[in-house]
Amino acid sequence: MTEWNDCLQVEVGSQAYDSMQNHIGHEPIHRVWYQEETDRIFGLDLNWKNIGHKESLLTNTRRCFQSNPRCVIPVGEIEKAMGVTTFATPEVVMSRFHDMDRFHNTRILIVGAGPTTNLVDWNPDNYDHIWSCNHFFLNEKVFECKPSLVTLCEEVSLDNPELLRYIDSNPSCAVGFDQFNSIERIKQSKRFISATNSFFSWTRCQGKIGAITRLISLAVELGATEIHTVGFDGHEKGERCNEERHDHAFEPRKKLQGTYEYNLYLRHFVMFWDYALWLAKNTKFQNLGEGYSMNMSTDISRQEFPLRV
Repeated sequence: MTEWNDCLQVEVGSQAYDSMQNHIGHEPIHRVWYQEETDRIFGLDLNWKNIGHKESLLTNTRRCFQSNPRCVIPVGEIEKAMGVTTFATPEVVMSRFHDMDRFHNTRILIVGAGPTTNLVDWNPDNYDHIWSCNHFFLNEKVFECKPSLVTLCEEVSLDNPELLRYIDSNPSCAVGFDQFNSIERIKQSKRFISATNSFFSWTRCQGKIGAITRLISLAVELGATEIHTVGFDGHEKGERCNEERHDHAFEPRKKLQGTYEYNLYLRHFVMFWDYALWLAKNTKFQNLGEGYSMNMSTDISRQEFPLRV
């Protein structure tokens, strides 16, 4: 049986498997996993409806997502407030943006804020496109390699002068808003979207391990044939929320936030790669941070898509 991040895939008919089946009310569609250290059973059949958002990666079942994506603010209200029209697939709801077909059949590097963005000697010239997120514009190397698509969460001020400088210097960059928690943010985004090549998206994958999961989902949806990641790391064991981090690639000294728990993150990395490898069977992945102690995908990538030196 498969073992990722000290989590075991359980056998069909085992007590753990039956426990999952009883919880969700039907035969599991996906693999069922068990984490011995926390005595937790988990997997992709869990979602916001049947267990809540903390312990699940996905908002809804694939069949139900298009009609009920479970956005914090309903999609209809977002469309009206932003003045956009969205379309839905079983994995993403999004609005169209200029030249979105340019990512089809391409090799994309997705750059996150984890330490390996600064530790790994990655070369933007090896890729058709660079994607990134949030405060990417505060990292000199990422800024200079001119990402062609970025997503911004609510913590990013749309008035930040460095962000505006980046947009002015790279007007073809697609700017995505992938989470809305307030009407005020939608109004700010509407003003921003009128002057930039921007879009709204909401993916079925809404895990606890950062924006890179949503960017990978989007890259798969837009037809990328090869997806590499750097700075998609996680945390060292023993780190706690509200501790300052000195190795954040975009915002040095940024404190750990949200629902960070080491074993929870391990489970979410297991669920995410289980999802990504199931969703994108013909897509090639590479984890450029493989082997670094804070990189919580290492155990999985070494088994499933080992780093090519």
